[in-house]
Amino acid sequence: MSSRRAQMIDAMIPAGLAKGTREAYVRAMKQLAAYYLRAPDQLSEEEVRRNLLDLRQRGVASGTFQIARCVLQFFFCRTLGRAWALYRASLDVARRGHRAGHGRATGYRIGGCTGHAAARLAP
Repeated sequence: MSSRRAQMIDAMIPAGLAKGTREAYVRAMKQLAAYYLRAPDQLSEEEVRRNLLDLRQRGVASGTFQIARCVLQFFFCRTLGRAWALYRASLDVARRGHRAGHGRATGYRIGGCTGHAAARLAP
């Protein structure tokens, strides 16, 4: 097991992620590594954004996309401490307490995943 993977797994337990969520996150990271044929911690923000766009364009199920988006945010922001613009907007949305594009307070936060991704994926 790579040290980054172990670091992410160690961070998921105190974050309160359920065992099934942790397993889904690890699977999603393996898929990302297979997609780019290198370790996820070596990817750029643009590569991660392109991967999310590719998932949307392939029409993956909403739940599958949300898991991928959330694990990427957890790994890059929480585990590696990268302050990427791709995820900055979701943190701002969470602080305001509502989802982007909605007039009422419907904010949510699940396992370090916050906000709404659609607006941040466009180049």
